[in-house]
Amino acid sequence: MQSGSKKAVVQADPKEAGLRKILNFGHTIGHAFESYFLDSENHLLHGEAIALGMICEGFLSAQKIGFSFEELDHLTKMMLQIYGKVEFSKEHLDPILDLCLQDKKNEGNVLLFSLLNSIGDCTYNIPVNREEIRDAIHYYHNLKTA
Repeated sequence: MQSGSKKAVVQADPKEAGLRKILNFGHTIGHAFESYFLDSENHLLHGEAIALGMICEGFLSAQKIGFSFEELDHLTKMMLQIYGKVEFSKEHLDPILDLCLQDKKNEGNVLLFSLLNSIGDCTYNIPVNREEIRDAIHYYHNLKTA
């Protein structure tokens, strides 16, 4: 589904019944990190958290629906260049995963994500399990920055 502008997407789906869900790309994992670090000395700005989430959810897109690794690499480099890398320890992983389970977009115990087919082409309601999210966060955690 081609995304178009945010305004056009919101106008086409004002109650978030479908298409508007594409605007959630990067937000499920990003909001979990933002919430986890909210009251800490490592407080994240919203943009930093969503950039982290976009990298993780880009990885999920590559693993689950065929987003190319070339585009994942481009997305990753661009987000890191603009926002830098958020450092965290592996001990934070389980509580952050628990926060992903509380996302409003989930249906029951099913975690639903908006993922990229390619840059500018997003789809939604893709089920993702806890282990896949863990793998995506490990991908981010293991990134090397210049």
